[in-house]
Amino acid sequence: MLEVNAQMHEDLMKAAVGVFPLTQDLTNLKSVSDINNAMRNTEAMQACIQYLQSIPKVAELITERYVARGNAY
Repeated sequence: MLEVNAQMHEDLMKAAVGVFPLTQDLTNLKSVSDINNAMRNTEAMQACIQYLQSIPKVAELITERYVARGNAY
């Protein structure tokens, strides 16, 4: 359990590093990428994806724009 908590802490710190520059410059797309990379394999992101896929119109967009193009989300 300690390893999970340590990993969660590390992921959140990496995401925070992306959030702070974004608050200074909303056009900083590297920050969005940093946040995505930090959160990609977290339980929170998986829960978010499951929720979004439960909304029919959003699920359709995900399939159309990501799955059909071979992108991972």
